[in-house]
Parts: sequence; C-alpha cells; structure tokens
Amino acid sequence: MTKVKSYRRKGKKGESIWLDYRLNGIRQQERTGLVVLYGKDTMTKQHNKDIQIRLEHLILEKQTQLKDGIITPTAIVRQRTDFFQYFEEYMELNPSRERRNKSTLRKLKQFWEKPVLPLTEVTEKLLKRFKIYLEEKLSGETPYDYFKALKTVIRQAAKEKLFIENPTEDITVSRKSGIAKNALSVDELQLLYDTECPNETVKRAFVFSCYTGLRYGDIIKLRWQHITEDFILKITQSKTNHPVNIPLGDIAKLMAGTRQAPTSLIFDLPTSNGTNKNIAVWIERANLGKKITYHCARHTFATLLHSSGVDILTTSHAMGHKTMKETPRYVRVAEKTINTAVLQMPNIS
Repeated sequence: MTKVKSYRRKGKKGESIWLDYRLNGIRQQERTGLVVLYGKDTMTKQHNKDIQIRLEHLILEKQTQLKDGIITPTAIVRQRTDFFQYFEEYMELNPSRERRNKSTLRKLKQFWEKPVLPLTEVTEKLLKRFKIYLEEKLSGETPYDYFKALKTVIRQAAKEKLFIENPTEDITVSRKSGIAKNALSVDELQLLYDTECPNETVKRAFVFSCYTGLRYGDIIKLRWQHITEDFILKITQSKTNHPVNIPLGDIAKLMAGTRQAPTSLIFDLPTSNGTNKNIAVWIERANLGKKITYHCARHTFATLLHSSGVDILTTSHAMGHKTMKETPRYVRVAEKTINTAVLQMPNIS
C-alpha cells in the first residue's frame, strides 16, 4: 500500500503541513491547509494537538483513497501546482502584509480570468503581461507596490524549488510618483474644527491624528496605557512595527479627553468605511472643496510639522518612517517656515 507521509514548510506564523506520496510512480505533494503554530502557551499547545489528530485522520483517509483508486493524477496535479493556492498559503504564514497581498492576488486573478493558475504558466512572459496590466489599470505607486508583493511571493516559491529559476528576476516596474494626497492648511483645519461633524468621536480622532500623525489602524487600538502621565504618546505602529514617541500638545490633549483606565480605548470609532463616510459629510458641511479621508490627517501632520520649520529628519522620525525616502510624499511645502517643533505646531481653538 502507498505510504503517505507529511512534511512542513516554515512561515512567520507557523509551519504549514503538506502530504507527500506517490501516485502511479510519480511523487505528489499536496497542501492540507493545516498549520502548526509557533508558541508554547496553553492555547497554542492545544491547537497543535488538535492539528496532529486531524493530520493522522487525514493521512489514513488519503491512504484509503489511494488504495481504492479514488484519487486521480489530474486532480492531484491541479492541487499541487496551483499558484493561487500557494499565494493564499503564503498569506496565512506571513500575515504582516496581508492587506497588500490580498489586493495583489485579487488583481492577478482578475488578470488570469481562470480559477486555477498552474505554476507552469507563471513565466517571465506572463508576468511581463501582468506588469503592463497593472500599469494600465492602476496609477501612481500602486503598480510598483503590487508587483513588488508578487515578486516576494515568487521569490519564496523559488526557494522552495517550485520554480527552476525565478521568473521575476529580470522584470522591473518603475516607481512613479503617487497621486498627491490632500492635506489641510491651518486655516482649513480651523474651519473644519469649527464645523459640526456627524460623529463627534470621528472629529476628535481625526484632529488628534492631525497633531500626532497616527493612522486609522493605530488610532482604533489606541488605549490610555499608550499615553504616559506627562502626555508622551508611545506606540508601536502596526503597519511598520516601528515605535514612535510623540509629545502631545494642547489640542491633542483636548481631543484625547479625560484619562480613563489604562486598557480603555481613547477613541471608539466606526469601521474605516464608516469613519470616512462621516468625514465626507463633515468636509461637505465645511465647504472645503477637497477629497479628504482619514489618512489625510497623517499628511496634514507632516505638512504642519514642515511648515513649522521642522527638518525632514525630525519629520521622518515623528511619522515613524524607517527611511527618509518615504517622508517627502507626505510633506506639502509651505512658503512660511519658522524654527519650531512638535509642541509649537500651529494651534486651532
């Protein structure tokens, strides 16, 4: 009887389990969808025990199917060589860039227009066509970002010997300047502050971000334990895993409100979509004539810093950027600059 073995592939979150056996003399490698997690806490240990039990049942079931001739070579080859499946597994094991990877995979599926993308079809010629497709469908830096994400996945697949050579090795995508994001001037921010917002918490959070540079993803997790008694904001940014320490000025303190229990959320916001809908109504009421989303608060922070005479290196650190090359995209240069720092950014009242 054909013997079914299992093996593991390492990822950042855990190890995915694959089956290994022969069918008609040809070696087959099949993804199970099971993942053994790293960690030694009680919940993780129990999870891994459950996975081991499920794996044992799966191996017995597979051996029975092979003995009874239920599994066909065609079906196995499809499972073993589908790049879409590999991409999805990669996302499970490497969740840090999941949002960008999901968007990249969605575009790749739209481009291919078939439910399965065999690894044998993932060639340099195909990927060059996909590159052109991205450049035609998307604007700014997005084609570069998406193709970079794809190259990372393919590079890992090549390491695992799923490709003889990396088909993306000689393909480059130019990094075009992104569409300029709107930022608010001091006068516009003052006008917005004086205008009623449909959701008061959205208003407080948005203005707080204009004076701290926090993204929506960090604001929704912000708790009082992240602000010291002397009002220093200390948080590790979720997107970059980069720590930032920002002193809170009078406006930021006012927007945060009265100190609560350390684990209490400072801003109980709607979903990202719901928050931006509230902002859209708010902007319309203020007659600003700009397209503003929550992320524009971050651009406003960078612009206010720069207009206050803060140098690009300081601005980069305040934004939580790992390198200074990211910072200029956020800064809208103002004509008048004065030698001040974060606590002396232009106030609104």
